[in-house]
This record gives sequence, C-alpha cells and structure tokens, in this order.
Amino acid sequence: MNDQHGPDVPIGGPTHRLHGGEREPTNPIKSPFDVGGDIWGEVRTKGSDVIEVSFGNLGIHWLRREDVKFGDRKGDLTALTLTREAWRRIHQQDFLSPPPQRRYLPTLSDLVDRLTIVQQKMIFISERADEYRAERADILHDIDLILKDHPPLTARAIWAITLIQLTNRCIWESESKARAGGNEQDKLLKLTHSINGQRNTAKNVLAEEIGGSRMDYKVDALSAELPPEYGHWDIF
Repeated sequence: MNDQHGPDVPIGGPTHRLHGGEREPTNPIKSPFDVGGDIWGEVRTKGSDVIEVSFGNLGIHWLRREDVKFGDRKGDLTALTLTREAWRRIHQQDFLSPPPQRRYLPTLSDLVDRLTIVQQKMIFISERADEYRAERADILHDIDLILKDHPPLTARAIWAITLIQLTNRCIWESESKARAGGNEQDKLLKLTHSINGQRNTAKNVLAEEIGGSRMDYKVDALSAELPPEYGHWDIF
C-alpha cells in the first residue's frame, strides 16, 4: 500500500527477487518498517509526536509518530504500517504514556462571555470582521461540543447569558466614553467596575446551572452606589 509519505517497504522482512531464474536476496534492511507489518486501526488522536489508535481486541495504544505510516481508509479504520518496535509494544502491552493534556481550558461561561465580545468586535471593528468571524466559528464549535455533554439549558442559564451580553455591551460603551476623555472619568470607572462585577456574577450563575465549573469570585460590585442616571444594576 502507498501513503503520502512514499511507498511502503516490504512487510515481514526483506523479500527476494528473481534474477537469472534464481531467487536472490535484496539489499539488507534499511528501514525499521522492513521488519514490521500492516494492521487496521481507528486513529483517534493524531499529534505531532504520538498518535492514539484503537486496535479492537488489542486495545487502545499510544504510538510514536515515527513508528507509523498511514495507508488506505475504510470507514473509521485506517491501514497502518508499523515498525517492529511498535508491534512489540502492542503485543506485550507495553504502553506509552499519553501526551500531557492541557488543564486550564475555557469553561462554557468563558466561551459565552468571549462570544459576546467577539460579536461586538465583528460589528464595530468592521475592518477585522473576517478574523472575528473565524474566531466566532471556533467558539460556537466548542460550545456545541460542551452542550452535547450537558442537559438542556435552564431558563436561569439563558437569563444569565442575556446578562453576560448586556453587561459586556455596557462595559464597551463605558470604556469608549472614558477613552474619549471628559469630566465623567471617575463615574465611568465606577460604572465599569460595578457592571463587571455583575458580569462575573452572571457567569457564575451559568456555571452553576450547567453542573458547576470554575467560578470567578471577583464580584464585589458597587452597583447599589451608582448614580441613578446609570440605571439600576443591583440585579442579583
């Protein structure tokens, strides 16, 4: 079989060719694949250094990328050419350790929060709209994956999402006014701080409603002390 890395070497050791009516050994082994073999497996994760492959009854194994060549595919299965070392590991159940995994990943609350910000940037920073559109697609993709593992969103979760959107919009407007300068700098700073506390509280509510996840405890908002012209933000 052939693959993108070039033609496979012979399987099961050096082969022989006919020469003058007699069989004659080929050149000595030059590749570790010469003494390996083929097997069908389901490639689950393909990294730069190791890949995760399910071999059915032989179990799931992490193999070094250099020990594997990829061939034809049939459905979920891929024909793999393995080195002798890879074969030894599989049959002796000599498992490689899986690669290190990231620990600090964005939660659903983080993704929703970022989504509302990216959507605003896509609208109001139009010269970068294509870049923000691509980022939005990535965020939506990850949100879909998270929601597959959670029960349907509750009304309280949806309420929290609307508050995240609203608070981010108000923070955007307040920061824009502050950058423009003027006599309201101090009031705008207090407003932004206050609304940001409500934003973090809304993110915590969403986290609670989907089963609990990382919380943000910086919620010491001063919403009750805001001047009336900024609205009534004491909403929790």
